Amino acid sequence: MARVAYLHESWSTAAYPSATVRFFPALIGMAFCISCIVLVEPAPIDALVLALFAFGVVSGIVRLGEMPVLPVLFLAGLALANVISISVSAEPVRAIWYCFVTLYMMISWALFVGVMNFYGISILTPIFRGYSLGACLSVILAVASYFHLIGFQYRLLLNGRPKGLFKDPNVFGPFLILIAVLAISGCLPFANRAAQWATAVIASLGIALSYSRACWINFAVSLVLFVLLDQLLPPRIGVNRSSTLLRLFGLATLAMLVIAAVIQIPSVRAMLAIRLGQGGMHDYDRLRFETQRLAVQAAIDHPLGIGPGQSEETFQYATHSSYLRVLSENGLFGLFCLAGFLLSTLAQAIAGACSTPSPHWRGVYIAAAACLCGHLINSGVVDTLHWRHLWFLCALPWAQNSVAIFGGEGGK
Repeated sequence: MARVAYLHESWSTAAYPSATVRFFPALIGMAFCISCIVLVEPAPIDALVLALFAFGVVSGIVRLGEMPVLPVLFLAGLALANVISISVSAEPVRAIWYCFVTLYMMISWALFVGVMNFYGISILTPIFRGYSLGACLSVILAVASYFHLIGFQYRLLLNGRPKGLFKDPNVFGPFLILIAVLAISGCLPFANRAAQWATAVIASLGIALSYSRACWINFAVSLVLFVLLDQLLPPRIGVNRSSTLLRLFGLATLAMLVIAAVIQIPSVRAMLAIRLGQGGMHDYDRLRFETQRLAVQAAIDHPLGIGPGQSEETFQYATHSSYLRVLSENGLFGLFCLAGFLLSTLAQAIAGACSTPSPHWRGVYIAAAACLCGHLINSGVVDTLHWRHLWFLCALPWAQNSVAIFGGEGGK
């Protein structure tokens, strides 16, 4: 309990630099809270993020000149590959729109990196509180609708699967993973330990009932890697490794017990039988694999790509792979830039965890590294390029709060 209280105090009492920007963290927290509402495109969070980015740049909160160089170069290359491939697209209007959305994701990344650099660790309190609140509310609504405790099945479910306020259960589930891992590890800025436990159970339940096979693998990989990295990387000062492992085991066990109890419900068992039947393979999986084969062939025939967002038009089906989508739409150079950005981000997260003097940032860096690995696997079978939470996950390691291999100066 003492560690949780200390964590809360350390994250919430840092003074903001100026009275004129004290309201900005609250708006950032609001953005994360409403990030779970994605029933239409563009979503409410998109307007708020663009407004916050513009204000942040003008006010000096987001300092573009201080952005880490390596990820910016990779993102600039990916943006260039998108722009070049527009010229060869069959549907230029859709290509321009899809390219704009990708650029917006890069802007959101820059906003998150900028505010973390400006405010330091104190900004993580409104970010994770808002994120946790939005995630838990979304799960509670979705699960209540799923078990017919409330209505709105046409809004909160898709093909009998909970999706919350997202458009797809395959996005709803992964959205919860970072919060679940942080809660299970005790790294959320909550003074009340019961709040950590409740968040861990609620988020884990939402992940389980999303019935997304890729999401389940994502979550399992993220949890296992968090434990391994936490135990193998240099230890946090003043934190006992065995107590950390015991807490992880206790919370994970509680979450699994709740999930095991829910699985006994007939409707849940029936849906699991559908999702895991036929050895986990379905007819549409074969269609996905065929589309991915066509995507590889398109990349060979069109080295510059077929244009942003053209997969559905060209193949009559989504690629269901971020890597093959970028390869076929933006060419080999685009894939190289995306891979470079993701892998350098992973390396930065691990380096940050090894070098930071802050036990709190270490936990965040390890969670980011573990969850990013899970999402890298998820991205192989689902189009994740425009997942808003993935770009925030990629921003976490680049907060300049520790001496790391790609720059950063210590200390906030």
